[in-house]
Amino acid sequence: MNTLLTMPRLKDNSMSAHHAQASLAGNNEQFEFNLDATIDHIAHWLPTQGPIKDFIHHNTLHAVQHYPFHEGVAVAAKMFGARSYLPLDDYQNLYRQGRITDNAITWAIDHSGCAKQNQDRLRKTLFEHDETDHYPPVSLANHGIRNAWLTQLEVDLNSLVQPILFRLLGNFLDQGISRWSLPKNGEHFWDCVCRLAQNSLLPLYPLNEPGVRELLLGTPDHVIKACLQKMVGDETLYEQYLLELLLAHPGWAGMVRMIEQNPRSLLARREISLKEMLAVELVLELAFLHKKRGADFSSIASLPYTNGTPLLKNGALKPRVPLRLRVWHEAMEWSLHSELLSALKPSTKPVEPANKPLPEAQALFCIDDRECSLRRHLEEVNPAIETLGAAGFFGIDFLYQGLDDAYPVAQCPNIIVPKHLIKESANKPKVDKASKTGNLKNMHFTSHSMLRGWLYTQTLGVGYSVRMAWNVFRPGSKLPKIRTLSEVESHSQLHLLRESEEPTEDGYLLGFSFTEMADRLGGLLRNIGLTQYFAPLVVVVAHGSSSVNNPHFAAYDCGACSGKPGAPNARAFAWMANNESVREILRERGIDIPDSTRFIAAIHNTSRDEITYFDPHLLEKHPAPGLHAFQQAMKKALQRNARERCR
Repeated sequence: MNTLLTMPRLKDNSMSAHHAQASLAGNNEQFEFNLDATIDHIAHWLPTQGPIKDFIHHNTLHAVQHYPFHEGVAVAAKMFGARSYLPLDDYQNLYRQGRITDNAITWAIDHSGCAKQNQDRLRKTLFEHDETDHYPPVSLANHGIRNAWLTQLEVDLNSLVQPILFRLLGNFLDQGISRWSLPKNGEHFWDCVCRLAQNSLLPLYPLNEPGVRELLLGTPDHVIKACLQKMVGDETLYEQYLLELLLAHPGWAGMVRMIEQNPRSLLARREISLKEMLAVELVLELAFLHKKRGADFSSIASLPYTNGTPLLKNGALKPRVPLRLRVWHEAMEWSLHSELLSALKPSTKPVEPANKPLPEAQALFCIDDRECSLRRHLEEVNPAIETLGAAGFFGIDFLYQGLDDAYPVAQCPNIIVPKHLIKESANKPKVDKASKTGNLKNMHFTSHSMLRGWLYTQTLGVGYSVRMAWNVFRPGSKLPKIRTLSEVESHSQLHLLRESEEPTEDGYLLGFSFTEMADRLGGLLRNIGLTQYFAPLVVVVAHGSSSVNNPHFAAYDCGACSGKPGAPNARAFAWMANNESVREILRERGIDIPDSTRFIAAIHNTSRDEITYFDPHLLEKHPAPGLHAFQQAMKKALQRNARERCR
């Protein structure tokens, strides 16, 4: 029996109905295409990952998170074409290895909703071989109506259009890498592309096609509808065609949508919308169809559908859960949960807090997995040190502008909109390092004429390319110099206390009040359970990274700080926790931090397993007891952590 058992969809009263098929419901003869409503519907399926400067992570299943798990992954499989479960052979191999137990299978079958009289038959199907199990699921993204261009007209529009579209988008959204800015101030993406196509001395291929040049004179709304009428032909298929178009490049489409909804996500603002991007892409598609098939090419509606083509108007996204794979998956998770709970079961009776000796020091870390291993080694090196975990922004959300920063950045999860701005200032005059060393590394030319740029490229470019190749294959040779690029300066001050209620030009409050500080500290301390039994020394350890040749090294920083090092947050937390006015407010709220307790901020460089302690000028006024012993224990823990991670 090769066919998979399936479950019918459970009744769902959630918001899913209007996302997938709302605009396609009802009688097709009465259907009226609404472009704006359609774009809102299909944008729900796009990723919400914005520009890389605030990169953390992305939940690729956010569009189906309102479903129960198995229904959600079934819908996602039909939409994106991704497999929802392990191959059947993998589950069977885990069973033969003993990683999935018979008890777990029995439990999963009992909770599957399968009738008692059918359970024995279901159990037998779990161990059958399936020749079709490795096939990818049929989906809108990979098997939709746009496939007709390739399979029936033999025109690969994705390969023809996307290189041009992506280059236009990249140049338009450029944030200062390019020497010349593509858009004029305040110019929209559609207007910019039209200007290039109509005024450039060199033709903007393929928009120089006579059949589409007149379209460039219209609005995006007019262009989209005209292109859809010519290319698709049936209004009930318009929404599906646009959705498939976006799913062919969900990253670009999702970023454009996010920039449209939040223009401040870019430092240099760009005027762009999903509608404008769709208009440009459809015009490009129409131009290539004219070039390859002439002006009288067949529309999507006039071409016969291949067997099994999913159609939104026919309920293509109705989830059908493969029962056999669901049972295997539930049994696997039950077995893994049992292993984990058995390992976590305490072997001895825990010590009551009242009888537990006060730790010599406490260390607060981010809940990042790289910090968890360091915590374990630190407690093994010195059991008198207690470690605690929290999100790495330590409950203090703000925009931060460092000494060398041209603009402030968010030091908090990207779902939080900070209202406070914190600036850094130096304790001593800043030394211009570039003026001290006139080597090739610090060389920069302010004149960028075409002739000079060409001369510099032909002469100095060879030397730069050799040095770049050397750094790629021998990164260790540059490690001693990377500190100036990646580590936060430890001899500076943060302006944390708000001195005026007057907001900045952008509407931010410059610093926190004592009450706001107590709110944030109290919230975090209660969350981690540290409301009493404070050690004499509490070290707040942020984390970040350094890199020689990884252009995406920001992904190694703190996710809770929007992909940036958490040093400003750790320093802010320590300063606030040491402030007597803040402590007084916390005492009134039931959190009594002893006068003898001292908070210290530090940052763990996770790529080098080194640590930097901040604000030494404060330690001169208020020495921290036990700091030297803690530093020695931390040094040993870092060495052990490095050896473990090197495996």
